[in-house]
Amino acid sequence: MTLAPLIGSRSIVDQTGRTVYELSVFMPYVRDSENPDSDWICELSLNGPNQNFNRRKVYGVDALQALQLALKFLGSTLRHENEKGDGQLRLYQDDRPGEFDLPEFGDPLSAAIEWKAR
Repeated sequence: MTLAPLIGSRSIVDQTGRTVYELSVFMPYVRDSENPDSDWICELSLNGPNQNFNRRKVYGVDALQALQLALKFLGSTLRHENEKGDGQLRLYQDDRPGEFDLPEFGDPLSAAIEWKAR
């Protein structure tokens, strides 16, 4: 099996602009192309001081859900790491601490999307 192509990456920095975490998200793909009811997979990577995983698989009922859940997983993991640490992680040096521009599990937008999807 060939590896799914990279669709996006991002650096998370501290208050000085030093890169603390690197994250990557890869193109979702169907688990079993022979089975029309097969789950979809979206792989992601996150590397930093407390989290190091490469091409972790997140599953969904379709490509969009797999991608959404992967992004939520990254957002929630970064929020947890920020709260556990000194609280100074952010997307850009000039951003407020804790600003990652990623959805999280339990945020109002995600809840609205999940409710509409039912």
